[in-house]
Amino acid sequence: MNKSTIISIASMSALLATAATMWSVSQIASLRTEKSELNQLKQTARQALDRATSTMHAASVSLLTLEQLNLPPCSDEHREAMQKLSFNATHFEAVSYIENGAVKCDSWGNISPQQTMPQTEMLSDDGLLISFNQPFPGAMTTWRSSHYMLQINPLRFTDLGVPADTQLSVYYNDEKIAEKTTKLSKSGATDDYAANLQAGHFAVAINKPRAAASAAVREQTILLLPWAAAMIALILLAIVASVRRRLSFIGELKHAVAEKRFVNHYQPIIDLRNGRCIGAEALVRWQRPDGSLVRPDLFIPCAEQHALIAAITDIVITTLISDLQEFLRSNRDFHIAINVAPEDLKSGRVLDVLATQLAAAEINANQIWIEATERGTLDIKHARATILRAQQAGHTVAIDDFGTGYSSLSYLQEIPLDVLKIDKSFIDTIGNDAATSEHAGVTPHIIHMAQSLRLKIVAEGVETARQVDYLRARGVEYAQGWWFSKALSVHEFLAYHARTDGHEASSSLDLPRPARPYSNRLTHV
Repeated sequence: MNKSTIISIASMSALLATAATMWSVSQIASLRTEKSELNQLKQTARQALDRATSTMHAASVSLLTLEQLNLPPCSDEHREAMQKLSFNATHFEAVSYIENGAVKCDSWGNISPQQTMPQTEMLSDDGLLISFNQPFPGAMTTWRSSHYMLQINPLRFTDLGVPADTQLSVYYNDEKIAEKTTKLSKSGATDDYAANLQAGHFAVAINKPRAAASAAVREQTILLLPWAAAMIALILLAIVASVRRRLSFIGELKHAVAEKRFVNHYQPIIDLRNGRCIGAEALVRWQRPDGSLVRPDLFIPCAEQHALIAAITDIVITTLISDLQEFLRSNRDFHIAINVAPEDLKSGRVLDVLATQLAAAEINANQIWIEATERGTLDIKHARATILRAQQAGHTVAIDDFGTGYSSLSYLQEIPLDVLKIDKSFIDTIGNDAATSEHAGVTPHIIHMAQSLRLKIVAEGVETARQVDYLRARGVEYAQGWWFSKALSVHEFLAYHARTDGHEASSSLDLPRPARPYSNRLTHV
């Protein structure tokens, strides 16, 4: 990716992060508002339920007290006692004395003409007769015993601090006995905050439209804005830091190419038929000023994206000749394989670079193998032309990491290759019960296919004796991997070859085998 693309992606990421954070704030604000509103509704419903229960209890106690009065009915003393009870019990509007099925007098005086009894609608557990919405005047609820009746204003049940736009209903055995509405907005039930509580025969239902809480949502959003601003700031700082690292990495890589800060390591390729080291693969490493090496899988894709890969390929070739000119001139049957990027295969320029430098160094073309990698999709038409030119010049051409790309089979059909390198991921399956069968696993099919096409085979990433035996038994000619040796610096490689020249290479060689800094099959040039 170029600089403008990186900045565009970073800007889009920042916008998405900001949008996501603000969306989260709105969701959190809505949830906090909902929790607050529901808690308030439940608290109001609980208060209404407590009031209804206490009113019921007070009515029962008051009627029991009245029944125990031993005073002449409707006498001054009797009316005074009823009036005193009415004044002391704030739940009741009036107390009436009943005789022969009619109200004879109440706490305010005699009834004339005598009032008939309301129709009983319900019987409580303690034997009280209950009637709802009786005109006395106004809609009243009455509780009656044998000789007395209490009149209760339904507003007593809902005379609470009900929030705005809220509807509160009180029920007794599913019969609505009181209701209060405070500017209730029009809203469907699914858009309401609602709470329902029940105790004994009483139930309370309370609801409030969500739209009525929009101000509360805005308030919660404002409270959350400092948190949102902090989160957005942290995200933006992370994005900026990432962009700086990315851009500085590209800049550093460009500087490294200009300064030619790359070295080659060489991984031996072993002939499985006799155990001799007959070649090596050149693997490039970026060497920073502090001496640390950067893995090729980190910088090669970046180099390809920023048109730096051709320059790195040239450095690899120049370094190879500088490292091994005398060695290759003394060992004409030895070869070094170099990886060539799809762009170089498309242009063919790498062949001109090789021809010029090999001629000057007096190195034969057949001593340099060209490996076409499967990192990207090859332009088969141009790659075929380049490969034919390479073969005509004397180079052996291999396809590297076979099986990892999408076009492996088409490469074999369209491109005149000499060598097939089996990717490490397939070699790793050797040793599993399913993989060792001739009739199961992909590896034996790849081997058979290559042999049918008369291609030489190199197995990559060989790490166990069992893999060596498996490959040798199936006629695979060459192998490379940690079982034989890691990728070595030029001095280590020359020492390795000197120790093993003419002898079978094996794991018993006195070579260090440290923890792997990176896999042998990493993307590289």
